[in-house]
Amino acid sequence: MNLEKLEINSSIPTTKVMQIVNFICTEIQTGKLQAPWQFPSITSFSKEKSISRETVEKAYRKLEQEGYLVCVKGKGTFLPELSD
Repeated sequence: MNLEKLEINSSIPTTKVMQIVNFICTEIQTGKLQAPWQFPSITSFSKEKSISRETVEKAYRKLEQEGYLVCVKGKGTFLPELSD
């Protein structure tokens, strides 16, 4: 994922969490992001975008709940392989 494309805008009503979720969902749906792919760590993502770790963690959790990614403790966060 090209994090440079993600722009967090504090002046719009959409929360930062939802801006991240919407961006990642769009990247997946348009085929710009495909499995197997490892997401950046929460710490590196938050530092790169100058946002809190909690914001990134909430976004990852929401994406995991919706089936867009899989979190593997101690290994990372991944885009899941689709089964046929």
